Amino acid sequence: IIGSSCAGKTTTAFSIIARLRKAGVHAEGVLSSDRVYNFDSSKLDYLDAAQCYVILQQAFLECRNEVRDDIDVIVCDRSSLDFFAYYRHFFPSPDNAYYSALEQFSLNWIKTYDAIFYLPPITWVDDGKRPASEIRDAVDATIQSLILQCEYPIHNLSHISDINDREDFIYKTILET
Repeated sequence: IIGSSCAGKTTTAFSIIARLRKAGVHAEGVLSSDRVYNFDSSKLDYLDAAQCYVILQQAFLECRNEVRDDIDVIVCDRSSLDFFAYYRHFFPSPDNAYYSALEQFSLNWIKTYDAIFYLPPITWVDDGKRPASEIRDAVDATIQSLILQCEYPIHNLSHISDINDREDFIYKTILET
């Protein structure tokens, strides 16, 4: 599940995992890795290596679950593409040493997923964990531009406004996949 902050990704991921487990599917999640740091998270907006860590940590967590034999489905509430959109927001210069490597990595890593679902932003919540609304909106625009660069089909759920209908669509698509 991809999208900017406050799109309902984590809530949707928890719901999907619960529904899959109830249906007898062993589902695990890679959830909110952007909120788990071994460093000062305030550095995300000025230290490009911190953003790099978050992108690569996401891929690591996904791989850690992928190699397990007992998991049928992995549901992620973020992707390296989302995180690269934040990186691009804070470090917009393609001349940066990390920039092109992370861009190529993120655009290619997305191909490792069986299905990708884009959720548009919903009402912003100031809970002290999310970036400001202006950052969220800018990052969402970047995510949408990155989606257009992807050579991989992405389910754009912008046309589904009801949260339950979005969850139903994702759940059914995962079962079909």
